[in-house]
Amino acid sequence: MAEKQDNLFTEFSASTYDDWYEATVKSLKGKPFDKLVRTAYEGFDVQPMYRTEDIADLPHMDTLPGQFPYVRGTKSDGYQSEAWWIAQSINLSDPQAFNQALKHDLERGQTAINIGDNVHFNNVEDMVTAFDGIDLTQYPLMIQADSHAEGIYRVLTAYLHDDRLAQVRGCIGYDPVHQLAKVGQVSSDVFDLMAELLKQAGEQSPQLDTIAVRTDIYHSAGANAVQEIAISLATGVTYLAEMLERGLHVDTVAGKMRFLVTVGENFFMEVAKIRAVKMMWAQIVREFGGSDESAKMKLHVSTATRNKTRHDPYVNMLRATTEAMAGAIGGVGSLQVAPFDEPFGEPDEFSRRIARNVQLILRDEVNLTELIDPAGGSWYVEHLTNELAQSAWELFQQIEAQGGMIDALQSGFIHSQIQSALNKRLEKLAGRRDVLVGTNMYPNLDETLPEDRNPYQNGVRDMSDTDDNVHMIEAMPLKPFRLSEPFEELRAHSESYRQANGVRPQIFLANFGALREYKARMDFTRGFYEVGGFELVDKGGYDTVESAVQATVDSGAPAVVICSTDTKYAGVVPDFVQALKAQQPDIVVILAGYPHDNVDTFREAGVDDFIHIRANCYEMNKELQDRLGVGK
Repeated sequence: MAEKQDNLFTEFSASTYDDWYEATVKSLKGKPFDKLVRTAYEGFDVQPMYRTEDIADLPHMDTLPGQFPYVRGTKSDGYQSEAWWIAQSINLSDPQAFNQALKHDLERGQTAINIGDNVHFNNVEDMVTAFDGIDLTQYPLMIQADSHAEGIYRVLTAYLHDDRLAQVRGCIGYDPVHQLAKVGQVSSDVFDLMAELLKQAGEQSPQLDTIAVRTDIYHSAGANAVQEIAISLATGVTYLAEMLERGLHVDTVAGKMRFLVTVGENFFMEVAKIRAVKMMWAQIVREFGGSDESAKMKLHVSTATRNKTRHDPYVNMLRATTEAMAGAIGGVGSLQVAPFDEPFGEPDEFSRRIARNVQLILRDEVNLTELIDPAGGSWYVEHLTNELAQSAWELFQQIEAQGGMIDALQSGFIHSQIQSALNKRLEKLAGRRDVLVGTNMYPNLDETLPEDRNPYQNGVRDMSDTDDNVHMIEAMPLKPFRLSEPFEELRAHSESYRQANGVRPQIFLANFGALREYKARMDFTRGFYEVGGFELVDKGGYDTVESAVQATVDSGAPAVVICSTDTKYAGVVPDFVQALKAQQPDIVVILAGYPHDNVDTFREAGVDDFIHIRANCYEMNKELQDRLGVGK
């Protein structure tokens, strides 16, 4: 793409990369520029600045929206001819309750019918009740059915009959690989059933897709963006290959596929992920001999569950909004925003409304439907798109070398890849290098949480109708995981302790000197241990060891944190600890800070541990709870 030579603001001189570099280094006040380079969870380095040279050689930069390989979208006019479908999931298994909720939501802005995993419409009578007063030909239909789509389609056929069946559009998502990853088993004849369903729906319901490629179980288990892309591509290739073996044409198969991708917390990475997966899938379909039209990915995006928290749950609104915006900017056909209270079970009407309104605001007030590929040309996003594509292609080849997705699941290759990515996230959260507001940082111990409602089922539909003679393909299922769960367990232990003892587990603050000397470390200590549900007892500062010891003993707290400056520590810590433990031998003594020159001396005096900015917040809270018997 040729760079424009004319300068829009001729009164200003152009700044070079060196100018920006020097200004950045100056702002760092002595720290090296390389400190700003970070390694993404996806495995490659992310630079602090990008420029036009970084994307000059990318082949897709010469394409326009609607042009192969569709990195800039599958339509030349973006959302202008048709906005994305607002496809909020309704997870009410009772047909009457489902009908009432669906009518309510459709009247208030929802534009597609999205039936969640928890819903079991096993017969025509259920559908008659669930869709009473709703014309299924007027709204796109999204059913995430995994390997049970054939039975659902059979019921839908009986409900609609031929006259309306041909008008139904959307997707009944047949995704047996996702079922295998989520449940751990699937019948060996699923690809025969997939082919039969595809043929039948192709004749009766030409606008209804029947093959889905879902990534939510992998994302929930901890997968990074590279892994999600590679897994989705490998799953799609599995379905293409299996259907071609059964005599179907690549255009027929690809044209009946819909990808269901999850977006997470890293805004720009998620925008780039959506662009990259569309680009790579288009190239794969072409390699299979498919037409450019069939290479256009149909994409449904849902916001994540793994980064949603039970504590400070209203922050989940902000998280979901960022994720929804990433999806809309990346370019999707339909979008699903998780309600903020989803970790507590079935969302209520209020939380469903807020989640739905996020999409309405993005569409009607932010006016994202007026923009065509707003991320296009961004040096950062375009570079990320290429980095993701390159890395995902390498992993995709590794999965194929395993024998494809099913073999990679059975061998545990997928599990080990995802577990490695999850471990990195948990390590950073434990050390608070990543932040979950209200959970591992800035906790509010006095908040009132929503009550637990009927929890979602595991998304496993009834398999009792499976033929006992059919051989089952088995693999170890992946485990969905919310990143806040370890910290939530700490808080739950603290709450149990409070209910049993009338007070939360307490830590006394032994502050030495004037406020200006101890406040910074006192505030750090408070934030550090409130994460574990501890109550910090603050009675001010102390000028003498004797007064501090007496106040600590009088508090009755089983643990104490000493707060002051390193200079002050040298004169008071040994005497304070020895005098305190002479009266209260079992008390746990912790020092805020890590004065290298005196650590060994302080340990010999009786200091049990040190908290500081590099300490593992989760492990130290858990260890202290264990020592004090909290949660037992």
